[in-house]
Amino acid sequence: MAIRHLGYACICMSLGKSVSTNRSTVLRTFSIERASSLALSNAQDLKKILEWNTKNGIKFFRISSTLFPFMTHESVGYDFKELPLHVQIAKALKDAGTVARKHGIRLNSHPGPFTILASPNKKVVDATIRDLEMHSLVADLIDNDESETPFNINFHMGSDYGDKKEAAKRYVENLDRLSPAARKRVSVENDDKGKLFSVRDLHELIYQKSGVPIVFDVHHHQFCTGGMKDVDASKLALKTWGKGVPEIHYSESRTIHNSTLEKDEKIRPTAHSDYITGRIPDYDGTFDVMVECKAKDLAILKYRSKYFAYDVPDECCGAIV
Repeated sequence: MAIRHLGYACICMSLGKSVSTNRSTVLRTFSIERASSLALSNAQDLKKILEWNTKNGIKFFRISSTLFPFMTHESVGYDFKELPLHVQIAKALKDAGTVARKHGIRLNSHPGPFTILASPNKKVVDATIRDLEMHSLVADLIDNDESETPFNINFHMGSDYGDKKEAAKRYVENLDRLSPAARKRVSVENDDKGKLFSVRDLHELIYQKSGVPIVFDVHHHQFCTGGMKDVDASKLALKTWGKGVPEIHYSESRTIHNSTLEKDEKIRPTAHSDYITGRIPDYDGTFDVMVECKAKDLAILKYRSKYFAYDVPDECCGAIV
């Protein structure tokens, strides 16, 4: 099997709303004490989620970008050690990392759409640097670098600003502003808009200039092919990971899962479905798959029971987990 692990992002639906790593506050009521308390709860619940994943044979998980509320905010942002509970938070994250290492769980993160390293706006780039350093801090605290698959921070180009080559040049130049720890963790993902960055674009303009590996998103590729079939694009992207295990993303259009939605022009074809019904392509090589469905872990359990006829394995036994 080419697929090694299946993973999901940030929220464990099976554990319910009481277990969360996304606790935050609003700017109006922000205080460092409140942020510290919320961050500790988030860190403690990360371990609970990873323990649940272990029991259910899920070995790939995307960590929330909101572990530390408002840490990178321009006006109320703070350093980790300013948090009154930073010692307890560090221990909680280390404990979560221990669970991941012991059970071979791959961890990573995916900053949001405002993390744009190629922006011509200095304030946007400055905010992006702060955001990437925060994600790298999480990786440091989890201490996942000695795992089989070290932590990667994956994000999009954001925009081409009317000139792909110039945008890519700024991206590569701004990589040098990152700390060595953050820089080595960066990966880049193909876009879902035809005028933006395809796998071919990223390979030519980013990977060949900087060595940043490419995360291949199967769903996005349908809308931004770069003139390549998905099989060829996958080969190009997977090779950028060298000896590391590549990551790909898989999801399906929300419009194909409900006949009424197909007639609703407000539903974009690029929107992700709750579950997946098709079989994930078996591309050449070995890779991990982040299943980007709204139903999170429930989507993996349903997919796995459909195609691999088991629910909660004690051991992987060569099957997809």
